[in-house]
Amino acid sequence: MQRLRLIPSLSLSGEDLVQTHKYSARQYVGDPINVFRIFNDKGVDEISLTDIDASRYFRKPNFRLLENIVSESFIPVTYGGGIHDVETARTLFEIGIEKIAVNATAQSNPERLLQLVGAFGSQSIVGVVDVTVKELSAINYLNSSIISPVGIMLHQFVESGVGEIRLNDVNRDGTLSGLNIDFFSTISREFDVPIVVSGGTSSVKDIRRASQSGINAIAVGAMVVLYGPHRAVLVSYPNWREQNE
Repeated sequence: MQRLRLIPSLSLSGEDLVQTHKYSARQYVGDPINVFRIFNDKGVDEISLTDIDASRYFRKPNFRLLENIVSESFIPVTYGGGIHDVETARTLFEIGIEKIAVNATAQSNPERLLQLVGAFGSQSIVGVVDVTVKELSAINYLNSSIISPVGIMLHQFVESGVGEIRLNDVNRDGTLSGLNIDFFSTISREFDVPIVVSGGTSSVKDIRRASQSGINAIAVGAMVVLYGPHRAVLVSYPNWREQNE
């Protein structure tokens, strides 16, 4: 079984961590520094952190908070939200962010994406693509004869030289309903760029099936911050290679 990266995916709203549900409803998770300390203790290799309000409200990243988080954490952090220019990205790297994730920037200004890759290198840039997976198959997104915003963005990111792409299944975000493995594995096989998939991961069984299907990285949200049918907050990190369930 290949080495699969399991990445806690955390959402920042103001100065609080929240868990979203289909990118809308939000549940309070806790203070970001405390949650990062827990993941430190659990030996997590990397964390993805997104300020879900920064781009929506045209705000800059909260540099002060991010610097405090990074200074308390031994874990490499990928940060997304409010990154609209090279200088903002430069400040994030200067305070210790490992990688930056861009979505809206790439859609509205492809030239700026090239500038980011040129200034900081492919290994530092993650392209984010939000997908609404309902009845459409992966082929719909990849078929060049079909005008698909998702397919266009995927190819745009690859051509721009990003070092990694993250695919978010919006319909399964925070639902714990299971990862859409068939869809994601089909997409992953089409590109040489590493792809991180996200949306619906609910169990160790999900993770193992994803690993066996060729997916090499999963960003997990609700699974590592919520527990049980009442969705109580509980920060955890599964040692999926040793668990039997």
